[in-house]
Amino acid sequence: MKAINIFSQKSLLAMLVAAMGAFGGSSVFAATETGSMGVSGTLVSACTVSDPTLDFGNNIIALLSQADVTADTGNTLQIACTTGTNPKIYSATARTLVGSGTATGSSIAFNLSQTAGAATDDLPTTALGAEAITGYTANGAEQAVVIHGKVPVANYGNQPAGPYAATIIMSVDY
Repeated sequence: MKAINIFSQKSLLAMLVAAMGAFGGSSVFAATETGSMGVSGTLVSACTVSDPTLDFGNNIIALLSQADVTADTGNTLQIACTTGTNPKIYSATARTLVGSGTATGSSIAFNLSQTAGAATDDLPTTALGAEAITGYTANGAEQAVVIHGKVPVANYGNQPAGPYAATIIMSVDY
């Protein structure tokens, strides 16, 4: 009788490898080497400052010039600084509302302060004089910082009616 070969060499080899794996044979790889990979990063100190608004509204009434006009930023000034930093706030921008339209050529000086009522213009104008942000603890999260403004009656009583505006740059050093 003649034997019938129903398996090719290739299929026999594949079955042998599969059987070795099923019975705990060694893997296809002969050896394994390991090494370590260093991973590093540096968290740098940083702060972000939102674009707040300070709106004196339509409360500046030149004809009845009898009272100072106050306002504050409310929750619109948001500052976030890295935990452990000691941020200080200041604004080097001139604190002057500049008239336009019928008030072109006129200006009104105003105060900025971290103190309610802004009785004096005591928000520092330089980084050198900058002071710690009142009630602020740097923890990486955004927090509202209130800046108060005041237009003293003496500054606007003799100015023409019309729109007045200014853009103030708030700076935070850390």
